[in-house]
This record gives sequence, structure tokens and C-alpha cells, in this order.
Amino acid sequence: MTERPRLVQLRPFQRDVFNPGGDSNPRGSVSAAFQETPPEPANLALSDFVDEFGDRLLAAVRRQNPPIYDGKPDSHRDALMDRLARRPFPAQREAVQAFTRLLLDAGEPAVVLNAEMGTGKTIMAIAAGALMHDAGCRRTLVLSPPHLVYKWRREIKATTPDARVWILNGPDTLQKLFALRALRAVPELRRTNGSSG
Repeated sequence: MTERPRLVQLRPFQRDVFNPGGDSNPRGSVSAAFQETPPEPANLALSDFVDEFGDRLLAAVRRQNPPIYDGKPDSHRDALMDRLARRPFPAQREAVQAFTRLLLDAGEPAVVLNAEMGTGKTIMAIAAGALMHDAGCRRTLVLSPPHLVYKWRREIKATTPDARVWILNGPDTLQKLFALRALRAVPELRRTNGSSG
């Protein structure tokens, strides 16, 4: 692409702005200098912009934010997902592998799972919770709208039957939190065929 020419405009430049005497022609006030004026905004369609700058923008994003997950699943985490009573589908497993890699291996404090309705965000979050538990994270907190709280409990118990689930709402929330704090034993994730794992 050829670079757009820069527009240069000759403007008067006032060197002394302060003029206490009110003199109509203060010393040195009328000297000219070249000052660059900003170019007019280009009328460029989004598709043309992407065609023109997309490769360079993508390269810059990749340089600044290198991918953490390379598409090679962790075999131990894959085996753990196989032990769940309800197993994520292949694409869901990839997402779980990606964000557990970010949380556990890269040490990031948080991850955002953004997906369309019906893609299995709940099962992915539950599977990630199971993998995090196996890695030593003793508790997982799910924040949910009130109308979905019991659905979450049902889904968690259907996926990891030995999970202990507390619903923290109502006047006894503080007592429940103290009970959770007092727990010291870490429950095991068991195989679905009945033998412990």
C-alpha cells in the first residue's frame, strides 16, 4: 500500500502568549512555523481495513498475547474427565483443557468461559472444578442467579456424585460458611464403576 501524504499547513505561531501590557503587537508574537495538521479521516470499509491491516494486527496480538494452550491435551486431565459420570464432548474437553492449562500451569488467577447458550458451559465448569480439585484446589465456588442454584447442584451431583454441594443463601449462610471452613478432609474423585480412584 502507498502511504497517504501528510498534510502540512502554514499557520502563525505565537511565541509569547502572555501580554500583560495589552500591546496589540507584542514582541515576537507573529512568527510563522510549520505545524502538521492531522489528515482527514479515511473512508475505509471494515473489510478493506481487515484486508489491509489484519495480518499485522494479528501478528501484534500474537506477539503480545502468546497462546497458552497449544491443542495438545494433558493426558492426566483427559483421564480424569473420562472418570466423570457425565463426560464432556470433545470440543468441550478442549475448552476445559485450555482453561485449566491457563489456571493451573500458567498460574493465572481467573479465566472467562464465553460460549453460546446450549454449548455446555455448565458441564465444562464442573469438569474444570473436578480437575482443579484433583490439582489441590479444595473448593469451587459457583455464583449463580437464584433460579439456577438447584440446577447447578443437580448437574454437579450428576457429574461428580461424591461432590459435597452447599447452597449458600438465606439466614443460615454464615453458619454454612463456618461449616465449610471447618472441613479438613479432601474428598476423592471416584470412578463411575464403583472403585475409588
